[in-house]
Amino acid sequence: QVTEKYGHGILITDQIISDVNIMQIGLEDVKNISGEFDYVIINLNKSFIEKSDYLTIDTLFDIFSYIKVDGFIFIPETTYRYIPGRRKGMEALLKAMELKIEVPPYGIKQGVIASKEN
Repeated sequence: QVTEKYGHGILITDQIISDVNIMQIGLEDVKNISGEFDYVIINLNKSFIEKSDYLTIDTLFDIFSYIKVDGFIFIPETTYRYIPGRRKGMEALLKAMELKIEVPPYGIKQGVIASKEN
């Protein structure tokens, strides 16, 4: 989906949300997408509970690769609570992928936002 305000985005989720205007896919479809996105929102929790740490991190690396230069990714606390190291673990993964951790907008305490620079 493309919106004038934010561009081309994707929501990777294990709980489909019916009233949002964004392309939504489940974790099982991550390997099947191609292209890059202006923003990626990860809303995975149930999907990560039963996965090994290695598979969880490998999946996140795949997801991070879909972000365009100057694009953003948002990871809510409900997702990073299942990552080894929780928030700090997520931030370490983002840095390992050379993504810049952004200061979240006022009022968003329970999430991590990162961007991809040149």
